[in-house]
Amino acid sequence: MSKVDLEILIPPEELEKGFCGGEIIRGKLNVLSHQGVQCKEITLSMGWESFGSGNLIKSPRPKTQTLYAGPLTAGEQKTFDFEFEAPRYGPFEYEGKHLSIFYFLTARANIPMAIDPVRKLQIPIHPSSEEGLIYHCANGALHPFDAHFDLGNLGPVWGVLLTLLVSGLLTIPFGFIIVTFAPSNLRVPLIFISFLLSMTLIGSTLFRNILAQYKVEKPIFEIPKNVFSPGDVIPFGISVIAKRAMTLNCIKVTFRAAEVTLSGSGKHQTTYRHEILRLEQTFSENLSLQEGEEKKILYKIQIPEKTPYYFEFFTHKIFSELIVYFDIAGAPDYKITKNIFIIPQGYRSAETPVKNIQEIFESRYKLKEMLAQQKLDAEADSETNS
Repeated sequence: MSKVDLEILIPPEELEKGFCGGEIIRGKLNVLSHQGVQCKEITLSMGWESFGSGNLIKSPRPKTQTLYAGPLTAGEQKTFDFEFEAPRYGPFEYEGKHLSIFYFLTARANIPMAIDPVRKLQIPIHPSSEEGLIYHCANGALHPFDAHFDLGNLGPVWGVLLTLLVSGLLTIPFGFIIVTFAPSNLRVPLIFISFLLSMTLIGSTLFRNILAQYKVEKPIFEIPKNVFSPGDVIPFGISVIAKRAMTLNCIKVTFRAAEVTLSGSGKHQTTYRHEILRLEQTFSENLSLQEGEEKKILYKIQIPEKTPYYFEFFTHKIFSELIVYFDIAGAPDYKITKNIFIIPQGYRSAETPVKNIQEIFESRYKLKEMLAQQKLDAEADSETNS
């Protein structure tokens, strides 16, 4: 039996309703001592904790109160009132497949030369109704950025070098198996074939967008900002100009939300991913474009109400993104990804510039005119030389 029992009391109807950011959480902490002890301190703290398939992480800055320090006699019961302000700035309660975030009140009695008794109580925390609050991820303010790293966007030189490097690394384990089990007269050809297969696999990924640009100018996919709330409408603009006659099978726009969490570390590290939701729209199916012709789309897509808020802390992440695929006949698909930061209604983030999509398209028209003029100049030079 523990030397001291702790009990956190909050009215059940308040726990069922939950608390919005900025509301005051009031309750009582009951302390019952079964033996006479000298208590160094009795503390009560409030903070979030992660649960699920990944590494467990706790709030780096929990709010803590010291309620008592001193002696406790056998059979003595003490009651302490407490109050906390519910966090205004997030993160907020979330329950997913591989990652969940919950808030707890944690009472602890620090008793020398004994195991400290601990009691926890889960408390639901929801966004505040106050306007203009800055939404925070767990460890700081949310700074919008487009951090997607697409291998298909690498330049040709770096793409070749990276292809050779990765292909060589992939060939090493296959080479070891070939040297161990293959006949001596087949070892060199088999190693060479495995290297070529690795180059084909890696190169097709690295040069996907580069090969697509043989037929089209680098497509434009623009959104006016990248911070939205559930239920908002995202307006976007898409522009593609054909370098030569081509067929555009379709343009597909996908909004998706997902959670990612890591378990373990080093060589024992495992990544868990789960797609929370996906929304797709398809445009311009089986569209034929002539050389220099442009296809322009101004459209919008609505964010589902159940989209979770953005969260990122060390190895845990909840994110959303908007992806556009250009399905080009006879060439690899061209893909562009934009990170979308989902924050509660009424909150704001660090300021992000709003882009004028119409101005972007006007600049593309200038590019189109320039390409057409270059073509006319080249034809005129050819006729002059002949």
